[in-house]
Amino acid sequence: MDMSYYDSVRDRSVVQMVRDALAWPDNDVVAIFPSGELTRDVLAQRCDALRDELVGRGVRPQSRVAYVGNPDACIMIAQFAIALAGGVPVPLPERSSQDAWADLVSVTGASFVVCETGRRDRVASMMEDRGLVLPVIEVAPDGTLVSPLGAQPCSDYECTPSDLAEVVLSSGSTGTPKAFAFTQDVEYYFVSTWLQIYGEREGGRFLSVGLSGCMHSLLSCLLRREVFVAYAAPMTAADFARTIERHRITDAFVPPFILDDLADLYIEGDIDFSSLQRIAYAGQAMPASEKQAIAQKVDCELVQFYGNTESGLLACLGPDDHRSGDVGILASAGVPFSNLGTCIQVWDFNTGEPLGAGAIGRVMVRGRGVTRRIMGADADFMVVDGWRDTEDAGYLDESGRLYVKGRACDALAGRDGVLFAIDIEGSVLSHSAVSAGSVQVVADAAGAKHVFAWVELASGENLQPELFAIGLARDCGISESLVHVTVLDEIPRLPRPPYKVDKSLLKGEALAVLNGTMSATA
Repeated sequence: MDMSYYDSVRDRSVVQMVRDALAWPDNDVVAIFPSGELTRDVLAQRCDALRDELVGRGVRPQSRVAYVGNPDACIMIAQFAIALAGGVPVPLPERSSQDAWADLVSVTGASFVVCETGRRDRVASMMEDRGLVLPVIEVAPDGTLVSPLGAQPCSDYECTPSDLAEVVLSSGSTGTPKAFAFTQDVEYYFVSTWLQIYGEREGGRFLSVGLSGCMHSLLSCLLRREVFVAYAAPMTAADFARTIERHRITDAFVPPFILDDLADLYIEGDIDFSSLQRIAYAGQAMPASEKQAIAQKVDCELVQFYGNTESGLLACLGPDDHRSGDVGILASAGVPFSNLGTCIQVWDFNTGEPLGAGAIGRVMVRGRGVTRRIMGADADFMVVDGWRDTEDAGYLDESGRLYVKGRACDALAGRDGVLFAIDIEGSVLSHSAVSAGSVQVVADAAGAKHVFAWVELASGENLQPELFAIGLARDCGISESLVHVTVLDEIPRLPRPPYKVDKSLLKGEALAVLNGTMSATA
């Protein structure tokens, strides 16, 4: 893919990237939000006005500045302006509780809040509850200042390589929010990987499903000279498709949980997808057969990416891979971004030695995308000679493609080799009486790994958990004492799309069983 923006300049600070992102050759529309369209000049003027206000109110280099609001222009402008002032943007998720906001303010050391009109009461209540005193700068949805102090114009802050760029939140696999501080290097890496995933497409339009805490995504869109279109409707495939048609979208990140339904709408022909040129999705856990089916339905390029907040985007499964229809290739997470300096190895679970092709172990990474610390933690992540454990397990094939099998903590030794929760879950779901199921591998205090399976039964079906556990242990090649089966009326799921299984809740129940405070069967 063309990376012309980075052919001559290999390092850019976040301030330089913001300025380059705003330096469109013409004063055209560069972003479309619920509050309206923004031209290049208007966007730059509102970023400068908020930057000046921030500096005039006391924001100094590396000040943490929290921001909150609906997915509108105010969020893009807040992130850009905070960066231009030398501050570090800290997102307060719109749907989170006031307690969660206060925890983030505390752990990140935020000393200012940029708040969209209508959120000031919640911010004030949050501060009152925790005894916090933070200056609040209020902005309208379109990013204009509310009651500005009339600060004097100032200059952009000149970053240094060791400066922080932004705070990014991740819930990871536990469901517990974590705040990571991106350095200038990490921010540049994320922007570079996004540019490579979407390619440079001057004159295109990019549909985004999120703005808060992803300045790198906003920057990469404007740097490739695509109009940024904020998606703010309910998250359904039909609404998403109509937005693509209405705004003539060329590139989009499609959440995996609506990708299959979107592909079905594609072949039905009722919506005009002719403008759409590339769909990107995070789908390393998606079955190869499902990727194959989707690739056959849509008439545009597909790109899958794999990575995590702690280590950056690591690998990419490109358009040619999807067009091949090869299920062996589609089962992979693709090849690493080696041209951006990313290296992946697979290490033995016990010895830490690098393994050869085909051997399953811990997925280790080194490169510029590695983030070393969770904000509020007492120590850096464990990094060995620059290598960081992604906490995933998998293997590399002879061609360097990465295959992710699951979380390393989900791996256990079975009769026929290493097993993962997802493998056991497949065995559970193959039972005729089971309509839905979830499996976790949880270690007890002695380090022994137990298999916990929660199942919903099909209408009119019945099974004995003890007998089911015995059969499951036999299939896995592990001791019966390590398998626990619970029948539920309904498996608990998270309250918002994609309505994933609430694994944090289920893990708590598993630990309660191991601690002897709860029965293992129902």
